[in-house]
Amino acid sequence: MNIERKKLGLIGHFVCQGKIKLLTGMHIGAAADSVEIGGIDHPVIRHPISEEPFIPGSSLKGKMRHLLEKIQAAEDPKFEFNREVQKILLHVTDDIDDYVDKKGNEQKGALNDQVCRLFGSSGTSYDGKKEKKNNPNAEIDIKASSKGDNYPGRIIVRDAKLSDTDLLKKSPEDSLLITEAKMENAIDRITAAAVPRTIERVPAGAEFDFEIVYRAEAEFSNNSSEAHILNGETDKFRMDLKNIFTLFKSIEKDGLGGSISRGYGQVQFHLQNVFYENVAGEKEDLLKDELDAQKANFEEHKNKAEVEGEPPNYLYLKDYNQEEKINSIHF
Repeated sequence: MNIERKKLGLIGHFVCQGKIKLLTGMHIGAAADSVEIGGIDHPVIRHPISEEPFIPGSSLKGKMRHLLEKIQAAEDPKFEFNREVQKILLHVTDDIDDYVDKKGNEQKGALNDQVCRLFGSSGTSYDGKKEKKNNPNAEIDIKASSKGDNYPGRIIVRDAKLSDTDLLKKSPEDSLLITEAKMENAIDRITAAAVPRTIERVPAGAEFDFEIVYRAEAEFSNNSSEAHILNGETDKFRMDLKNIFTLFKSIEKDGLGGSISRGYGQVQFHLQNVFYENVAGEKEDLLKDELDAQKANFEEHKNKAEVEGEPPNYLYLKDYNQEEKINSIHF
């Protein structure tokens, strides 16, 4: 790593705990051990020992990053899906600090990029002057410069475990957990022949305990014998935590797992504990009022929607910070 960079230090952790409730059946897939006639073609992922279904942290984190990238693409005109990984386009910064990309454009490094600061990035190093000198035909601007340092990101998303196994049992004495075998058909558009498939789903009503941890990392000044957090670092905490709450709302509008467009994976988040702990594990009041306000606003928004319902004859424009109801537009 570049030794001239400001020090990055860990001061504590913000923790968000709660439940994810399934409003419709959810399918997060696993590889089928075998395919039998009349059996499940696409099973759900289960714990290898308990055989209980769960929500992998990778699935939840991946959904969160996907949605935040799409939100940023709408808000930031300079935002790009600049990295191709196995034919999949992603947004990944090339360096931890601000840099000039291969096109000669100034870009935010991971520490100043809302997506990569939260979820991490893998760097790519280049020097435009050297590459042009060695290869005059290279498609790179001479101003391009990136050290290519990686940044691991600040968010940790745990596997979400099944809250109450009794919800998936016919009776408390049963050891077998009930899942849903949903039959679907692919229809030939010419002959109308049906090709059936059976997809396993965790049924609506199941609940999972989730925990998300945000590492409170800050840049420290090297200009004195005592370490001081640089100005603006707590603003980054605020922005990242606000984005996490925004993503809860976005996932509720979207979904988790596969086949969301066919009604699968509608979920609801219930926040129970949101707090900050220092590195010694002691709870402190850092941003406590703002965390409490974010939690209360999230629950109030959800409870209001449950009580009043969403009017079906209005178009909603949502910018993830506010909702506008346009009364003049009817379906």
